[in-house]
Amino acid sequence: MKIDDISAPSGAHVPPMFQLYSDKGELHGIFALRRKDGDIIRIRFESAIRDGRYLAEWTHWENGPRRGIAAQSHYRCDVSHT
Repeated sequence: MKIDDISAPSGAHVPPMFQLYSDKGELHGIFALRRKDGDIIRIRFESAIRDGRYLAEWTHWENGPRRGIAAQSHYRCDVSHT
């Protein structure tokens, strides 16, 4: 499974975003994912490329009156790209 498979509304925007990430060496923002049940969740992410490693951190992003307050979960990913 790839991020293209779970991004919402479709994976069409993933390749241009990844190219921007590769060119800049970092990227951050809000991204939408589709859960198995079809619901859409938003995440706030920060990513960087350091010493050939793809690093990312993301948290659940709530939309609404409490926007930007207290993420429910926090995740990290560190992938060496060879």
